Amino acid sequence: MVVKSTLSLRAQDNLQGSNVMLDGVIKVNSNKFDAKSNPSGIINLGVAENQLMTKELAEILFGYGESPSGSKILRKHFANNIFNRYFNPHEPVHGEHIVLAAGCSAIVDNFTFSVCDPGDGILITTPYYGGFNTDIMVKSKCKVIPAHLGEISAFGVEQIEVMQQAVDKATHEGTRVRAFVISNPHNPLG
Repeated sequence: MVVKSTLSLRAQDNLQGSNVMLDGVIKVNSNKFDAKSNPSGIINLGVAENQLMTKELAEILFGYGESPSGSKILRKHFANNIFNRYFNPHEPVHGEHIVLAAGCSAIVDNFTFSVCDPGDGILITTPYYGGFNTDIMVKSKCKVIPAHLGEISAFGVEQIEVMQQAVDKATHEGTRVRAFVISNPHNPLG
C-alpha cells in the first residue's frame, strides 16, 4: 500500500473521495468465479470488454506506434473505414484528427483534463457507466451533467431535446457544458 505522504498534494486530494468502481474491482478480483475452485465466486458483468479476439488484436494494435496519438496506420483506418464510411461526416475525418489511447477511462480523463476547467460540465445520457464519474470528476474537478432519457431510446434522435434541456438547465445554474460523451456500446444499455 502506498503511504499518502509519498504522493503529491494533488494525488492526496484526489484520493479523499470514495471510488465505487475501484472498490467494486477489488471486491470482484478478490473473489473471482471459477467453476471448479470457486463456484460461489463473483462473475464480473460490469466490464464491457470482449476478450474473444485479444490474441488477434494484439498482433496489430499493441505497441508504442509512431507518436503519442497512436499508430498512423490505425488512425487512418479508423478515419476511412469507420468514421467516413459509417457516419458520413460533413467534413471528412483524417487520421491526424484522431488520437488513440489505451482504454475509455484514460481517454475521458485526459480529454476532460485538456478541454475543461474545474467546474465545467460534461453531458452524458443516463443510465451511464459509473466509471465516468471518476474519469470526469476526480482529476479535472468537472461535473457530470446527466440527461435523463427515461423511456426515450438512447439510439434515437428524440434524445436531442432531452440533452438540450440538460444543457440549458446546467447553463442556467452556472455550469459551462464543454462536451458530451457518446459511448457505444452505451454501457449499461449495450
